[in-house]
Amino acid sequence: MENQVAEAALAMVRPTTDSSTRSAASSFLEQWTRTSDAWPVYVKWLQSFHIDACNSSNDANPERLGMQLLCLTLLLAKIRREVPRNAEKNSDMTTAIQNELWSFLQSTQAPELFSPLCSCLTALVVRNNQIDDLLVKICPSQESLSKPFTEVTSLRILASLPPELESCGDLTIPQVTSVLFPYVEIVLDTIRKALVKSSSASSALECLKAWIQTCHITLSQLNSTTCGGTDKLLPVLIQILSQSSECGEGIWISASHALTESILIPADSCTPIRQAAVAEMISAVSSQGFIAGPFQNCVAQDWDDGAHALATLMCTLVSEEVDDLCAEPADAYIGFLLQIQEHPRTQVALTVLDCWLTVQDIPTNSRHEHWREALFERIAEGLVKRVSYTNSFATWEDELDLDEQEFTEYRRMVTDVLINCYFLLRVKFLRQMVNVIFNAAASHDWTLMESALFSLAAIFREVCARLKAKGSLSSLVEDRTETAQEIIRLVEQLCGSDSTMAATAAAQQHVLVLGAACQFMGLYAPAWNLYCSEDAIFRILAYLHAAVQIQSTSKSDLSMVSTAASRAIKSIYISCAKKLLLCNSIFSCMQASMEGALLTEITDAMAAVAEGCTRLTVQMKDSSHIARSFESVLMPLLQRSEVTLNNITNDGLDDQRQLAADTLTKYLHVLHVVIRFCDTQSDDKSPLTSVLTVVWPLLEKSAIQGMAFESILKEVLAVHKQILSNIPKIMASRFSEVVKFVVGAFEKSKHPCTLGYIACAVESFSPMNSNDEKSFQELLAHVTKVTTTYLTTEKRPDMCPDLIQAFFEMNQRYIIFCPVALLGCTEFSNIVSLAIECLTECKGERESTRATLNFLGQLFGWRSLRLSDTISHALQNNASIVDEQIAKYGKTLTNTCINGLAGGPQMLWPAISDCVIAIISNFVVANATGPVVSNNTIAHEWIYSSLCCCNTSTGSPLPTETCQHIMNILFTLVQKGSKSKPKAKMLLTDYAKICKGEMAKDALLSYSLDANDVQH
Repeated sequence: MENQVAEAALAMVRPTTDSSTRSAASSFLEQWTRTSDAWPVYVKWLQSFHIDACNSSNDANPERLGMQLLCLTLLLAKIRREVPRNAEKNSDMTTAIQNELWSFLQSTQAPELFSPLCSCLTALVVRNNQIDDLLVKICPSQESLSKPFTEVTSLRILASLPPELESCGDLTIPQVTSVLFPYVEIVLDTIRKALVKSSSASSALECLKAWIQTCHITLSQLNSTTCGGTDKLLPVLIQILSQSSECGEGIWISASHALTESILIPADSCTPIRQAAVAEMISAVSSQGFIAGPFQNCVAQDWDDGAHALATLMCTLVSEEVDDLCAEPADAYIGFLLQIQEHPRTQVALTVLDCWLTVQDIPTNSRHEHWREALFERIAEGLVKRVSYTNSFATWEDELDLDEQEFTEYRRMVTDVLINCYFLLRVKFLRQMVNVIFNAAASHDWTLMESALFSLAAIFREVCARLKAKGSLSSLVEDRTETAQEIIRLVEQLCGSDSTMAATAAAQQHVLVLGAACQFMGLYAPAWNLYCSEDAIFRILAYLHAAVQIQSTSKSDLSMVSTAASRAIKSIYISCAKKLLLCNSIFSCMQASMEGALLTEITDAMAAVAEGCTRLTVQMKDSSHIARSFESVLMPLLQRSEVTLNNITNDGLDDQRQLAADTLTKYLHVLHVVIRFCDTQSDDKSPLTSVLTVVWPLLEKSAIQGMAFESILKEVLAVHKQILSNIPKIMASRFSEVVKFVVGAFEKSKHPCTLGYIACAVESFSPMNSNDEKSFQELLAHVTKVTTTYLTTEKRPDMCPDLIQAFFEMNQRYIIFCPVALLGCTEFSNIVSLAIECLTECKGERESTRATLNFLGQLFGWRSLRLSDTISHALQNNASIVDEQIAKYGKTLTNTCINGLAGGPQMLWPAISDCVIAIISNFVVANATGPVVSNNTIAHEWIYSSLCCCNTSTGSPLPTETCQHIMNILFTLVQKGSKSKPKAKMLLTDYAKICKGEMAKDALLSYSLDANDVQH
């Protein structure tokens, strides 16, 4: 056996071993190490390793070293797995192994082995309850006594004790802390003595961190004497973190992490010893360069990890002691905090942001002058510089100095700080930002100009709320007036005397400046409505019109600016509607907006302007004005659409026709937006009535092209759906024409959007008369025939999940809005049959399977749906048709659902649960003739047999008594009605987790049901 184990171990570590041999060796070793025969082999292994180490014959042998590491890894796992704490089992063998580990650790010189050896040794020590004996040997009370290990090795053993005690598993974290607490003082004393020696400082700090994390060693304990002496540990840490060059980055990181952990422990909060420790650290920042000195060194050496650790320590100290620190002068270290904010690496600069937010939680009158307005003015000034781009920035693809993800993250995180600055400074903050913009414009510093505009954008909600405030207090009125003056002063400066030239000048500085200016103008639209004249608003719009059409060599820059300007136009049209509607020039302005947006051919830009124009138009009172406004908006769109249509129909290259089709798709999307935001009245006075007359020819021509281009078809039907949703009565006269096109398109393309339109029509025309029901019944029959033929002759259901999803979502609308047409359809049985087949064929594809399950759940569980009286009555009259399908497919569906819970995607569990509950509720409700419901229905048989036949992750079904118990609970919950449905779904979810091995069967005990309700 020993030879086999040795050969397997060598096969594992040899680099030349092939994968199959290595896999076989791994399996053999895994099985062997779980046997009791492995213990004596480990003893012999360790003995041979110790002998080799004494002879210094193997330290340079990679294979031998690899075998030793493998042995220690397997041994550690075996100890943790098989040796319980305070157990006598295997005591002789584990003692022998412990002795060999002790000897091996004393003799080896291989640094790679120290960590696993220490872990194995401490794993046995804590399980044999020998911590006292260990500490007596490695931490003797008298310096003159000999030590079995070097100081570094002893510290590594001490560092391994807390995690190994936690790994035992039989103790909670507080219990682990309680076990180790008696040894804290002697360990801290040992660490303090080791820290004064450079050779052992790193190991001592790692040991300190481990004990602080597990034993929750507080600042007070670090600042107390140990073992009856006069020395403390905290001054030593302060000294280490005050040396600007003697220590390396690793020492500073370890010391910072350890001290940060201790600061975060609140057990000694507000105690005199902790307050003294904090005062000592704060004083050392200025007197000894505590934290600040090493931080400067890390910045000079580009040691970002060290800078981050030191910054985290300083900011944690301030945040945790903010109540006391904010009441005292802080000129000694506020400059250092601001320096952290300016650090070029985002991970370092982010640390101080939480610090500023914590300070703002302290009432202003409770803060020292150093923590008030002057500080936050400096913070705001620094943040504007910190969030700015580099002067050479062009595009992210070409940028070398900034990381896009970090830059974006920092801007996102800094928003809360900027808002807090504004809340404290109010108009002073605005004046500060406006002055930055003016000065940057004068000095042609586009980066500061853009970042100041970004800062104003970050606080727009708060500023606009201030401008809208209705209070009459003199201080509020004064601040509100001055706020308005600063905002107006800035927008006047941006627009200048000639808005077009001003936009061009901004773009010449940098397109990002123009984009930021456009965003600012859009976000502050409520302010323009309150404080700007009509002429001033039109100047802003002129600036934005020029920005939309600005030219740039970069397509991404062009898209960004055009989209920002278009969204700003939309915001102004919405927010300033009352003022704009007073001017006759609004019509030409909207036309200019629309024409400019259409020229960009950027979907978001065109849609934003279309939405703004439409929402402004529907607020008009005069019908002639409405018609004129829609003409201003729609004519540019229709004209360009006609030209694009001609480009598609003309003979040309396929690429050119595809490009024209893509452009027409965008225009149709814009038309969709216009119709969506039209007034939704359903009478002849609706603005949409006149719009429909104008756009109908375009829709007819586009529909023809939709047969060749699916993107066009999708948008055409999206427009038709929107029209149908807004004005179904007016559309009734045109519906037959549209539905013929839809059916033809479906027959040819089988595109899901065609079924989506039919579903929308079913909902829009509900409630229906008998003639409409018959028409939709025939429509459903035809669509079903086409679908089933397609799925049996051309493609299988798993090859077209989108079609399956759309088909059954359409049928769901039939259940809810027109059940007579569905149940009376000649293809109804084929629809249900197809649904059952698709559950198997689609193999758990999420969206199509969910749609299918939802359809079946609603069909079979219609009695529990909240429907109108008319729909419920119709379903009741045709209940026998549904019951016939349940009887035919119920068993198959139940089995499919239970298997889906046991092995299907978790995302489908809710839909599967709904379907199972629907089947049960059908029998519970249909057969409920009195207060007692039968416990022996066919549904009981289906559920029970499915549970008993369904294999779990172990490869076998659950025990029959467990299946019986689950079934009884489930039926009891369903019988209690809709209020218990969430608990029933939770039960089925827990069943699925039990099957997957993620939950124990004992979880079923949590369902506290009355004993009389559940029959075991």
